Amino acid sequence: GVVRRLLYPALVVFQSIPKMAVAPLILIWVGLGIESKIVLAALVAFFPLLVNSISGFAACERDALDLFKTLHAGRLEVFMRLKLRAFLPSFFAGLRVGFVFALLGAIVGEFLASSAGLGHAIIQMQFQLNVAGVFSVLAVLAVVGTVGERLIAFAESRFTKWRGRS
Repeated sequence: GVVRRLLYPALVVFQSIPKMAVAPLILIWVGLGIESKIVLAALVAFFPLLVNSISGFAACERDALDLFKTLHAGRLEVFMRLKLRAFLPSFFAGLRVGFVFALLGAIVGEFLASSAGLGHAIIQMQFQLNVAGVFSVLAVLAVVGTVGERLIAFAESRFTKWRGRS
């Protein structure tokens, strides 16, 4: 509705700003600690999750909604049995993309200003020309990404049992 028409264009403008360009400001405003990495990770993960969530709620079929209204279903029942079921698959798709972006955002934050973490380790090993060390950190990141994706897939399977196996 109205909120979407007003808020969505502002979010698109905000999303079009490269987060690498905003990262130094985040470091100044939030500090050099883990908080800035969390903020950066959240910023890059937010938009894909939001867009997919909006798409999920919009995916609710008009005919199904009309049927629920004809059957005098209450708002909660329409939400739980219809809108939530349309929303969840898109939400989990956005969560998968957002998780990868969040991981990248955290690593970029560690590249820019950190004295610890995997991004810091990559930078240090790069300066030492330690190719094997860089690949070992990349392997750890691949494991973290894979475990995160599997956890999201597990949660999706639990919350969308009605879809069957994928």
